[in-house]
Amino acid sequence: MTRARDLADSADKDIVGTITVDGLTVAGNVSVDGGTIKLDGNYPTGSDNVALGDTAFDSITATVQASTALGSGALETVGTGIRNTAVGRAALRYTTSGSYNVAMGSYALQNNTTASNSTAVGYQSLYNQSGSGENAALGASTLKFTTSGINNTALGTYAALTNTTGSYNVAVGWSALYNNTTA
Repeated sequence: MTRARDLADSADKDIVGTITVDGLTVAGNVSVDGGTIKLDGNYPTGSDNVALGDTAFDSITATVQASTALGSGALETVGTGIRNTAVGRAALRYTTSGSYNVAMGSYALQNNTTASNSTAVGYQSLYNQSGSGENAALGASTLKFTTSGINNTALGTYAALTNTTGSYNVAVGWSALYNNTTA
């Protein structure tokens, strides 16, 4: 077995297999060609995926591709969904087959399971969306309780907060359409 000290004392080395070290310092660039990067020790299957954070991509399958999870619990249970981007603690946490979603902010789109084509930016925005999609939320707790509504757009903290199954709504401003549920 090659020791890390032996590698440091020599010029360029090609290594086939696995190296285990208890510490690593890189004084230059790191390049990973054709692989997946995950820094908590659980390497996800699939292709072109990047994860950083405890339990990010913990239940990923080989069909997942081109997805990014940054934050503890981000895209934790993704099964077959593709091209999702989750940034923040528990963002898109329970997504199983939803694809083409963007969640930025802690708990954004956390309970999304099968919905696709949604964008949530802000703490707990689109938090409960599960089986619908094509919604856009910008602001903390925006469209928070939406479960199956589609084609909603909400901009502003608490905008359309209690909307559950309503579709084709536009809410702009703080608490706009706050109590709308199904219209």
